[in-house]
Amino acid sequence: MNCRQMLRYLRWIILFLLFAVVMSSCAETVIRKPALPVNQLLRRQFEVLPSGWIFPGSVEESEIMTDSDFTWGAWTVWSGFNRKDPREGSITIEVHAFRNHRLAKRIRWPSPIISREPIQWDYRPPMADEFIVECSDQRHQSCAFNMRYEEYRIILRLSIGEYISVKDVNRLLSVTDEFMQEYLANSTVSRGAQWERITPNALEILR
Repeated sequence: MNCRQMLRYLRWIILFLLFAVVMSSCAETVIRKPALPVNQLLRRQFEVLPSGWIFPGSVEESEIMTDSDFTWGAWTVWSGFNRKDPREGSITIEVHAFRNHRLAKRIRWPSPIISREPIQWDYRPPMADEFIVECSDQRHQSCAFNMRYEEYRIILRLSIGEYISVKDVNRLLSVTDEFMQEYLANSTVSRGAQWERITPNALEILR
């Protein structure tokens, strides 16, 4: 075997090992107990919104989705807040849970909604592992605020204007950050079997 053949074989071995590492990281399943109590998070967020916003009600079991049309994670819940007059805007909250933190890091935008141009935002949630803000333009119309916490991504979609200010948005981000810090500190993590399917625990999520 000449040197060229040896280099070719070594290249294939390296590629195979890299592929094995990537597949292993995707296969790892993290089981966190209890599951994230989404309804508690929504109530905490609603408390800091200015007057005039409406909380349609707690999330129900039928709203916990595992379909890839809604998430590339293990499960997701979409909820949010409305104004009495729909023309005054709405706030959409997406909670996406992944099999592990590596997948959450790799898949930045797990829902099919198209994101906009990244912009700089003065406030950054201090406990978030990653924070991304994308808006349709510099006037902050149709913005998405994406926060990653371990194996979770929480995305807020809204338009800044007369009914919700930059200050209001920062309060919303801050209370979300505080809630996730408290939740992660009081939860436990164990390893599941590789490629184990995560079944959302509705009783814990809907608390």
